[in-house]
Amino acid sequence: MPRTSSLSQEQRRQAALRRSRAQYARNAPQIRARNAEHNALVRSAISEVAEETRARNTEARSQRRRSERVRARERVNDAASHALARQNSEERRRQQLQNTADHAAWRSLEENRRPERARDAASHALARQNSEERRRQQLQNTASHALARQNSEERRRQQLQNTADHAAWRSLEENRRPERARDAAAHALARQNSEERRRQQLQNTADHAAWRSLEENRRPERARDAAAHALARQNSEERRRQQLQNTADHAAWRSPEENRGPERVRDAAAHALARSNSEERRREQCNMNIRKHLFANIVLSGGTTICPVFADRIKKEITAEQNWLA
Repeated sequence: MPRTSSLSQEQRRQAALRRSRAQYARNAPQIRARNAEHNALVRSAISEVAEETRARNTEARSQRRRSERVRARERVNDAASHALARQNSEERRRQQLQNTADHAAWRSLEENRRPERARDAASHALARQNSEERRRQQLQNTASHALARQNSEERRRQQLQNTADHAAWRSLEENRRPERARDAAAHALARQNSEERRRQQLQNTADHAAWRSLEENRRPERARDAAAHALARQNSEERRRQQLQNTADHAAWRSPEENRGPERVRDAAAHALARSNSEERRREQCNMNIRKHLFANIVLSGGTTICPVFADRIKKEITAEQNWLA
């Protein structure tokens, strides 16, 4: 029984064409080598063909040399025109703006920024591994920052530029979301770790103390606190509200048991010390109304009274006690 095929005539023709192309692809290197060898034999055997080939090669070389001379002349002309344009401030400014716009348009494409980021990250990692390079970069950054800080106009311009850049960056919602998520995760993780929380508190305290150690940082703070305190003192309602707030804060602080414990121990120790002193005990038992008269009639005797600054010390203590009674 003859075999029947379900392929059409066009499909069989296409299959035969693919087989012939595959066979030619397999034999292509041998065919090219055989053709090159044949051409070489023909050129060597026929003098006219060899002479024509040499003439053609010579013409191509001369054309290439002429192209190189033209390119060199174009380079010289471009350099001269560039130097002339650099002398003109308006032209230089226009060229800078054009270059900035071209670079911004180029960097707006994501596929152009990725290689730049990868290259910057690799160079930064390589520089971080080299301690000398890292130290040199730190010194250079410090010097440039100190130079910029000396110029008030430059400092103000840099601050405004940084603020504008940060505001433009944070204006995009996709930039704010990772920042919020990262801050929330870091804060939650730090809150769970008591040691990390304590370390962060100590670090913040040290940073604030270092910041306040500079006189130029304390002056605005003192002026601001003095102005706010004077304004609050003039307002009786504000003064009363502050007193109530301080009372509430102190009551909230004394509510935990661990905060009341040291206070009780301190009070008990002071009371026990006062009880052990007979003079202090008699003074406490004396009536409040006649204590000032007793302090006004004190007689000192004995050799101890001739010690240096003894009288000044007694006078200071009596004055402090009288002020406390008043």
